[in-house]
Amino acid sequence: MSDMKTALCQHLLADPAIAAIIGDRVFPQEADAEAASPRIRYLRVSSGPQDGMTLDAPTEYYRSLWQLDLFARNVDDLTALETAVKARMDHQIMQNWSGMKMLASFIMDERDQGFDQAANLHSVQHDYRIEFQTGD
Repeated sequence: MSDMKTALCQHLLADPAIAAIIGDRVFPQEADAEAASPRIRYLRVSSGPQDGMTLDAPTEYYRSLWQLDLFARNVDDLTALETAVKARMDHQIMQNWSGMKMLASFIMDERDQGFDQAANLHSVQHDYRIEFQTGD
């Protein structure tokens, strides 16, 4: 599934609106909390075969849940980033993400994380369900 991480990052950064806001700052969950902002942090929450398929049966169709944390120093940058990410990720179907066959991508939940005074950061959290195919 590490290919999905690469595909997700490349898909986000290929969007001119997102890249204009964050540059290349897309990091895994384990990234340094002191990283420059605005930025996106991602975490694969869960992943497994599509519904109706078992772990015992070989399959190339997967459903995964990804958490995207969006950070910015000011509300305007955060709002612009959130709008761009939603446009890029929500209600997308049948696309090629850097060689991965993405079947569907939908936002499942979004939460305003508020303002972290110590870090001087505003943040929101989005959960996306991404269904993809790994084979040819």
